Amino acid sequence: MFCIFLSTQLADLRQAKIDETTLDEKLATLKSVEQSSLSGTDVSVKALPVENPAMFAISQVKDSAVLATSTVSAVKLKNETNNTISKDLSFASLETTVIASDADSVVKVMQGIINAAPVTTIDEVKIEKKLDAMSANIKLGLYWAALPAEVSAVDEPINDLTADEKGLLDKLSKLKQPIYTTLVPQETTDRPNPFN
Repeated sequence: MFCIFLSTQLADLRQAKIDETTLDEKLATLKSVEQSSLSGTDVSVKALPVENPAMFAISQVKDSAVLATSTVSAVKLKNETNNTISKDLSFASLETTVIASDADSVVKVMQGIINAAPVTTIDEVKIEKKLDAMSANIKLGLYWAALPAEVSAVDEPINDLTADEKGLLDKLSKLKQPIYTTLVPQETTDRPNPFN
């Protein structure tokens, strides 16, 4: 009886030592992560956000148009009810009309769109010549995905990023990031006449 108890205790001790070694390896890996790797998570969430990125995409389209000396005359978001590509990936369509002086300006707008975060695809482009300007109707695809709901088990080692994953993070970090504005609240002041 005592031998069975002792053997189970020894098996538990061996398992605890294995778990401790695995946890020590994970801790060492987490401590060795550089700040650039941590910023990679921020870059990836900006490139493929958790929620519909339409507002950021519209802002990036308008910024690209301004840089190409063009104007955005219409924006239309088509958020279909069945907008799921896979279990975790969703999409929406954004149609915009850009008025430019020439075809080069339209191309510059499109280059600005594909070189900006969030990740956007140009699905369709129709260009018309109107008097002395070019009108481009551009249909974009917007994508977003949920963050992973589970992390690896405690006893599983942490795998380092592969070369392809590091290359993808490098490409994502080169995308023009959306501009976030934080509004600072005004301080309250006494008003002698509250009806004024």
